[in-house]
Amino acid sequence: MSEPPAPHPDAFHTLLQRQVRRIYGDMENVPQELQAFLPVVDEAYRQADVDRRMLERSLDLSSHELLQANADLRAVVEDFVDVFFRLDAKGVILDCRGGNEDCMMLPPKELIGRRIQDIPFPEIGERFARALDHAQRQAAVQSFDYGLPLSETVTHYEAHVVPLPHNQFIVIIRDVTATKQSEARERELNARLARYRRMESLGMLAGGVAHDLNNILGPLVAYPELILPRVAHDASVVRDVLQIKESATRAAAVIQDLLILARRGGVKADAVRLNEVVRGYLDSAAFLELRARRPEVRFRKWLEAGCPPILGTSHHMSQIVMNLVVNAYEAVQGSGDVSLSSRAVVLDRPVHGFETIEDGHYVVLAVRDTGHGISESDLEHIFEPFYSTKKLGRSGSGLGLAVVYGIVKDSGGYIDVKTSQLRGSEFLLYLPVAPEQVGKEVGPVGVHGGTEHILVVDDVPEQRTLAARLLERLGYRVSVVPSGRKAVTFLRQNLVDLVLLDMIMEEDFDGLITYQEILAFRPEQRCVLATGFAETDRVRQAQLLGAGACIQKPYSLKLLGNAIRAELDRSAIAPTES
Repeated sequence: MSEPPAPHPDAFHTLLQRQVRRIYGDMENVPQELQAFLPVVDEAYRQADVDRRMLERSLDLSSHELLQANADLRAVVEDFVDVFFRLDAKGVILDCRGGNEDCMMLPPKELIGRRIQDIPFPEIGERFARALDHAQRQAAVQSFDYGLPLSETVTHYEAHVVPLPHNQFIVIIRDVTATKQSEARERELNARLARYRRMESLGMLAGGVAHDLNNILGPLVAYPELILPRVAHDASVVRDVLQIKESATRAAAVIQDLLILARRGGVKADAVRLNEVVRGYLDSAAFLELRARRPEVRFRKWLEAGCPPILGTSHHMSQIVMNLVVNAYEAVQGSGDVSLSSRAVVLDRPVHGFETIEDGHYVVLAVRDTGHGISESDLEHIFEPFYSTKKLGRSGSGLGLAVVYGIVKDSGGYIDVKTSQLRGSEFLLYLPVAPEQVGKEVGPVGVHGGTEHILVVDDVPEQRTLAARLLERLGYRVSVVPSGRKAVTFLRQNLVDLVLLDMIMEEDFDGLITYQEILAFRPEQRCVLATGFAETDRVRQAQLLGAGACIQKPYSLKLLGNAIRAELDRSAIAPTES
């Protein structure tokens, strides 16, 4: 069997041909014993070409993926962080990406070659220096926050120092102002919620105390009117009785402040001209005495003409003006200024201040002083009752601003407070404009009695006795019962012209339930309501059913007599048998 012919020399791989010519000069000079290895070496060269081409394709793909990954990373760095630095062991900036000049007060490109510790604000540079030192020694990421006053507000940044091999660092700086503002807003809302809860709990306490004190004070307010005619011949006794009456009346006024604080329906929806109320107070003897006592304080006022009526009552609005002006005068130590102004505003979006003021039509009452301002710790509590930074016993009952708060809230308004230890304080009250249909109340002027039969329903013995004495003084025939159930039983067997009905009695049979039971068998029974609180929803429900006025305890002879007479005269329907 003959051997296969040897491959033509040109058929071998070019690299193999080159090696053979370099060693043997020509393919024919290759020794016979090596001729058999040439095809094997040729195959190895050709397989290496295949492997190389595969490796090149793999490298091409890897390079493309790496370039894409770098582009993605660059996009993340540029879009996600404000600025990205690479530093050497001494803190010198080697490279930077993304960001703007705000976070370091210089354009990032101008920072290359500088030490990050040498940025314009030394205290922040020191923090970077400490972070670099700790990151190097602990081989751990170091983070801290800092703020820069770039505009009217502070811009907040978050810095992360990441240690790298070969004593280098990466520093990532992010703008976290929005997060900080959100956190501050959340803290403010939580503080406001806590303040509202404190006011609510204090209001409930004040309302309960006021109700009990009203019943106790009732005789002290009313009995002097019964005693005075009997002792008119003795001037010293008259003087003493009048002193008792005056003190009791002042105590009753404090109780009314507590009721306003309790916000138990304390303000009716009347249309009031705020400017007229302000002028009335500024012309009062109380304000003139205040100005005479503090001549070193300059007072200025500016009342915008044409302010529309607001919701409230003249009495309560006058209390607001008085409390704010007195508070402003007391805030000024030595010489200074107090100013008062009014203006009509329309808010088309909520305004965030001491509390959030909703959009709407308002008349703004502003009272400003040039005192020392209110500290942040005190600002959270200034509308709480009995909270004061003034000397104990020198500034009234301690309810001034709490009363302002209660009246404003009852009228549906809002309060803003601006304060600075350099410029003093300003209280701004946003009082809702009254709808056109809201009218003004006109009450009776004189005191008139009668001879009709009145049933007094009250669970407090002293109040029953007091009401009976006052009504008898006015000429009425009076019967008394101690509860709503007793009243229903009495009226099933007797006719009366009017029921004087206490609203706060047994919880399961109060004034409203009593009146509903009476109407079931005597639908035209006339009724006047009385309460130690201000008006509540249950009072208004009774009035919707047909009850007349609701009078406030402790009531005087005039207040009780006018309410009874007005209701009796409102409908001249005589009582009939059921």
